[in-house]
Parts: sequence; structure tokens; C-alpha cells
Amino acid sequence: MKIAYFDCFSGASGDMLLGALVDSGLDLPRLEAALRKLALSDWSISAEKTKKKGIAATHVRVHTHEHPPHRGLPEILRILGVGRSAGLSARVADRAAFQKLAGNDTL
Repeated sequence: MKIAYFDCFSGASGDMLLGALVDSGLDLPRLEAALRKLALSDWSISAEKTKKKGIAATHVRVHTHEHPPHRGLPEILRILGVGRSAGLSARVADRAAFQKLAGNDTL
């Protein structure tokens, strides 16, 4: 088993986390294939090497073709397939960070 530990002492954005995963060996096409299982459309993903203030990294961008709508917890859980069969495994969906952040980890 491999374990990744993120020491985000001052926070981290989604693109920063995705870039760190790709830099750690996650295959971008594999990531895209997994994300395509979600009930979302009209998006693409890209990655490019970048260097800022002497630090090299991979910048992963998720492109949408329109401004994404505001989504509440019930809609996010529906997209993730929590509570029913969907693209993500039950184990992954049940561990969704959104549930933990909302204090609702018993669904």
C-alpha cells in the first residue's frame, strides 16, 4: 500500500493537489479517465511544467466551457454517487472530503 501525506500547513488549491499527484507519478490520462466517470460534461484537463521562484512543479488545469454553477453538498454527493451506484467505487465515494468538511460523514 502506498500512502501520500500532504502537509498543507497554509492550505492548497485543487490544481495544486492535482499537480502534486501528477508529479508523484499519477498518470494524467488515468486521472482524466477516472474523472470522466463523474456526472459532469463540457470540461477538459491539461498539465504543464512550470517554475516559480525557483520551484519546479506541474500545473494541472481543469478547463470548463462555461462558468460552473454553485453546487451545494447534496448536488456534490449526487455527482460523486454517494449512496448509490455510480462511477466511483463505494469506498471512494464514502470517503469524499466534502462529507467530512460538511460534518456529514455518516451517509
